[in-house]
Amino acid sequence: MIDKSQRKEVRPAFLASLVVLAGVAVAGILFLGLRHSQPPAPAVTDDQTAATTSAPSPEPTQPVSSEPASAPTAKPAPAQTQIPNAAAVESPTSVPKLAKTLNDETQPLKARAAAAKALAAEGSYEAITALAGALPNSPDALRAAIAQALGTSPSAQSVPMLAGMLSDASEAVALAAVRALADQGTPQAIASLSQSLFDLSTALNVRCETALALGSIDQPGIVDVLARATTGITDEDVVTQVLNALGSRDISETKGAFQNYLSSATVSPEMKVTAVEAIGQTQGDASAFLASIAQDQTQPADVRAAAAWAMSTTQTEGTQGPQLTTMLQTETDPDVRRRIYQALANQEDFDVSTIQAMVQKETDKTVQVAGLDLLAGQLRQNPSSSLQSFFDQTAAPELKNLALNDTTASDRMAAVVALVRAGTPDAMAALQQLIQQSTDPRVIQSARSGLTKPGH
Repeated sequence: MIDKSQRKEVRPAFLASLVVLAGVAVAGILFLGLRHSQPPAPAVTDDQTAATTSAPSPEPTQPVSSEPASAPTAKPAPAQTQIPNAAAVESPTSVPKLAKTLNDETQPLKARAAAAKALAAEGSYEAITALAGALPNSPDALRAAIAQALGTSPSAQSVPMLAGMLSDASEAVALAAVRALADQGTPQAIASLSQSLFDLSTALNVRCETALALGSIDQPGIVDVLARATTGITDEDVVTQVLNALGSRDISETKGAFQNYLSSATVSPEMKVTAVEAIGQTQGDASAFLASIAQDQTQPADVRAAAAWAMSTTQTEGTQGPQLTTMLQTETDPDVRRRIYQALANQEDFDVSTIQAMVQKETDKTVQVAGLDLLAGQLRQNPSSSLQSFFDQTAAPELKNLALNDTTASDRMAAVVALVRAGTPDAMAALQQLIQQSTDPRVIQSARSGLTKPGH
């Protein structure tokens, strides 16, 4: 038990202890609050610990900062090579550099044309503006190169620029613009070319080139434009190229246009012949169409002959052998008959015995030579004993006689060609006799060549 006097001594000491404990508690609370208000210091890895203990740095230790440690940050990505801005570093193919080369009169034409091509291919507003700016003061050759380059440019401004060049004072520039518009081949380009084709103020050569350019464009409506031109244009030079443009396409596209042209009463026989010759150059099998023209007695003989001749020049063998054979039975014009024999050589099949009988009855020597030449070719392609017997006994002597005595040089040469084509022993003997007996140097030379290359 503590008496009252002892309590008086203990109480002040106890109160002092409580004050000390309270101060410690407050300090602890403040310390903990400070710790929670700051981010934690980054942890030290084992590798870092090992490094600091096993390999002391030769450098003096840096003083520890009194600032709170910052939070760890993500590891930065490896440094990448920075691509310089095109505006800051000018590449050799940049628009300003190309424009500078284009306008540099000290540069060779080839380099300036190459710059024009690169600018056109780039196709930006700045590139096309550079090309347009170079046109007024550049030489014609460079302006033509610019036009050519615009033909493949992706810029929508290419066609309007080229359309303006169709009327250029330099024909070379205008022709280049025509071809470039054909390369573009857009509806806008076709419209510009069509307008130029019908424009009487356009230079003749440019109009002719325009017709051919239109024929090369594979777009709907082209044949309609060309068909209108055949009847809407009066200049025969231009119309000739329009017909050739139609002739460069497939006959399935152009047959109607050719039919309308050939049936027109206002078209001259000479221009109809031109049209028929163009048909002979078309793609596809035009032999049936040509045979119908050759058989049409309402057409002049020149047109019928041209149609038969065109059948001999088509790219594919025709199938009109029987029809042509029938035509020979009624056709009276010698030139048409000659061309029919030539056309039969480009047909898949015909009756040789019927043709042989017709050839033997021919009275016109030019027609006879054409028929014998056809039979000579058959000896090489489809030989038969009866045909060879006819050739050796009848055809070879007759051809030798024509080569020696015919008054027409072309007939004499045609007779030699037929003997060479036959290539039979009797035909070769006839060639040898021509070398010895003929007074025509061309006949002699052809006979000698035929002996070294029989059958050609």
